[in-house]
Amino acid sequence: MLAGHSLGANKVIRYLAETHDSRVDRFLLLSPANVEYLTAQVTDEEKRIVSDMCESGRGSERLPFDLLGWIPCIADTAHFPTAAQNALIFIEGTGHTYQQKEQETAERILATVQMWQKEWE
Repeated sequence: MLAGHSLGANKVIRYLAETHDSRVDRFLLLSPANVEYLTAQVTDEEKRIVSDMCESGRGSERLPFDLLGWIPCIADTAHFPTAAQNALIFIEGTGHTYQQKEQETAERILATVQMWQKEWE
C-alpha cells in the first residue's frame, strides 16, 4: 500500500505510472489534485485506446501517448477503475489538512486498511 497527501498524492500517481511497482496493489490519495478534472483531460479516443489495450491482454504495454500529456505509462496504469472499485471517504467540516478532524481521518483510514487486509486474507 502507498499513500500520499496533497501534492504527495500526485507523487504517488507519478511513482506508480513510472515504476509499475507490483508491490503496490492499493493506494490512498488524501486531498489530491482535482482527479475529476484531470481525468476529464483524457480524450474519448485515449480512453478507447486504453480500454482496447487492457481488454486485449496488452495492459502491460506502454501507451502510444503520454497520459494527461505528461505521464508515460502502461495501459494498466491508465485504466481508470469504476466507482465500484473505489471508495470515497468524505470528512465533513474540514479542509485540505483535516484540522480538528485528525482523529476521525485516522480512524477512517484505519478502517479502510483493515477492510483491505480482510480482502488479502
